[in-house]
Amino acid sequence: MKKYITLLALCLGQGLSGTVISLLTLTSALVGKSLAPTEILITFPITMTVLGAFSMIYHASLLMKKYGRRRAFIISGFIGIWDAILAIFALYYQHFILFLFATFILGSATIFNQFYRFAAAEVFDNEIWKKRSTSLVIGSGILGGILGHFLAGKGVNFISNHDLMGNFIFIIIIFSLLIFSQLFVFIEKEVLPPNSINLLSKKHIYRSPNFIIGTLSCTIGFSLMTLIMNSAPLSMHNNHYPISQNVFALQLHFIGMYAPALFIPFLIEKIKTYTLILFGSLCFIVGSISIFLLSPQHGYVTSLFFAGIGLALMFSGGTFYLNEINHGIKHKLQSVSSIFTYSGNLTFSFLAGFTLAFPNGWQWVNIIVMSISSLFFIYSLTKGHHHLKTYS
Repeated sequence: MKKYITLLALCLGQGLSGTVISLLTLTSALVGKSLAPTEILITFPITMTVLGAFSMIYHASLLMKKYGRRRAFIISGFIGIWDAILAIFALYYQHFILFLFATFILGSATIFNQFYRFAAAEVFDNEIWKKRSTSLVIGSGILGGILGHFLAGKGVNFISNHDLMGNFIFIIIIFSLLIFSQLFVFIEKEVLPPNSINLLSKKHIYRSPNFIIGTLSCTIGFSLMTLIMNSAPLSMHNNHYPISQNVFALQLHFIGMYAPALFIPFLIEKIKTYTLILFGSLCFIVGSISIFLLSPQHGYVTSLFFAGIGLALMFSGGTFYLNEINHGIKHKLQSVSSIFTYSGNLTFSFLAGFTLAFPNGWQWVNIIVMSISSLFFIYSLTKGHHHLKTYS
């Protein structure tokens, strides 16, 4: 029974931390607009959130290795509460620098969202259930998208005469719920014998197909999704599409991102991991080809929808491979993999705006997506069919 309670707690942790990320993304730019001394700095709070998350990736894995998953997730909740209070003070006193500091630390609390999928594989001993729990935790991110957008709208005028402060009160409540939910995580902290890991073993694991294909799949899937997701709404806006069509396209993209992760657990015995990754790559290719074959309006919708499915399949498959590495340095491996994934996200987020600055930028975005996903499809087709081992 404890295993199922733990799985539910991890799903809630993933969903609640994702809610905070959604709230911060939607709120920080608005706060920047009201507090920043110049328009150049309006998006700086979002940048500080991203930098805070990036700087914490490695330390988050160290916390988990030293204190265990439950304590680390609870610590992230307390960090988030403290800095949401700091952000409220910054808004009350209209202090831009203090708000930047608060968003930097809040970013460090949200990076723990990347580690619930790894913790999910430690709940069950059965390999099938390891994959099922991982997929369910990834799919529970749907809570963050729905609840985050809902609360963002409610929090704008939640406190009279203090616009947007309500969103950070919601963040305090969310982190409090997260802390409570993680009290029900029952994952034993691993105790390794001293000197059990030698340098040769470390190099062997880093060069293993599990780590390489798993990390590439997560990084490429996340990066290409970011490129499409950031480019499509901006391109639609530049081409004077109504906001209703923009919202509809993003809703389908959102469904594509999370719905497959909820169905994968029931198909996991029939579908091999590398097959998921191959189908994910194909989804990116099909979505990008569609913009050259369909009307512009249908091309946007199709590209976003298939990019969402592509991410779901590649991210789940990549995580399955990484979770098959049951090794003494797996916490470090997970942090290194997350650093690659997050770096790709940052790079392709910038690439979206850069590419759209050129004529036919939307077409070039999809050519980039087709090229990268095709190359990865060929690579995973040649490497992924080999039997990958469970490293321990």
